[in-house]
Amino acid sequence: MSKSWLIVIGIYLLLMGIVGLFVASMPNWHAWIDLVVGVIGLIVGATDKGKKSS
Repeated sequence: MSKSWLIVIGIYLLLMGIVGLFVASMPNWHAWIDLVVGVIGLIVGATDKGKKSS
């Protein structure tokens, strides 16, 4: 469940960062942070294997 939420939040942050770069509603530094955190979230969500059963 957390893996899918992490991917959804990553996509949301990427979209907010892209919109923030082209619309003057937020500072540029904030848009870049959204982009970086969104990419990191997508990478972690895509490569996360979850709990291993022992």
